Amino acid sequence: MEALKTQRLVIRQFRSSDLADFLGYQTLAAVRRYMPDEPLTADQAERWLASQAQLAEAEPNRYHSFAVEHRADGRVIGDVGFFRAAGPERTADLGFQFHPAYHGQGYAYEAAAALLRYGFRQWHLRRITAGCDARNTASFRLLERLGMRREAHFKQSRITRGVLHDEYRYGLLVDEWDVLMGGRG
Repeated sequence: MEALKTQRLVIRQFRSSDLADFLGYQTLAAVRRYMPDEPLTADQAERWLASQAQLAEAEPNRYHSFAVEHRADGRVIGDVGFFRAAGPERTADLGFQFHPAYHGQGYAYEAAAALLRYGFRQWHLRRITAGCDARNTASFRLLERLGMRREAHFKQSRITRGVLHDEYRYGLLVDEWDVLMGGRG
């Protein structure tokens, strides 16, 4: 993927030099709170970043994670990505995580909106979905701000850190994105 540039961010493929920044947020309890898996160790993270750097564009049935670099200071402050499903449906599932020091400043919205645009325009996706723990107010508000529609509320459907919880699922069609963007999408 060629880097996507917004006013304050660069969304790009990960590099091995991003390891310290990546570990600096993805290991934090505040970031992992609603995620089902444990943070990656340094060795696992190094392998993950290397695999993401080598991942072919839009390769199906893989999660494509992209570094979100803060333009002002050159630090990676989070990541956004898609799980690209194989098949004629042309769908992907959106994911994101950001360093808490950058929460509440619109960075996640800016990065996710750029990635949605990329998914619809460059990968020619027809539908983008996302899910989140129903307790994660910041995530579901972000998805709604992006114009995604809550399509499901699954009761007691997931276990995170030994706690059974509800999950919200969201969806957005390319036609809906076009309307939201007023033809600028």
